[in-house]
Amino acid sequence: MGKKLKIYRLNEFDIWAGYSLSSTKKAYMELTGCDKDDSFDGSLGEIPESDWGNLKVITGEDDTEVLTFREYLQRLIKEKTKFPCEFASTED
Repeated sequence: MGKKLKIYRLNEFDIWAGYSLSSTKKAYMELTGCDKDDSFDGSLGEIPESDWGNLKVITGEDDTEVLTFREYLQRLIKEKTKFPCEFASTED
């Protein structure tokens, strides 16, 4: 059986997908240039798979497409996205 993808909230704004929290945090720090002390906050943790059908991602060129976390993760897998990767953001 292959590794199972998970979705992690890394801080108040950033949500990433990856196979483990440690590899996802490492990729996040490499991309953002932040060190571990100031990158993550009390919201750090795995988003339960049971919530993936309720949580939404707005995507598309004009930000009009709305997908559940589950649908969006399936799209990323189909597109052969390399994980860990950015998944969603709560920033405006």
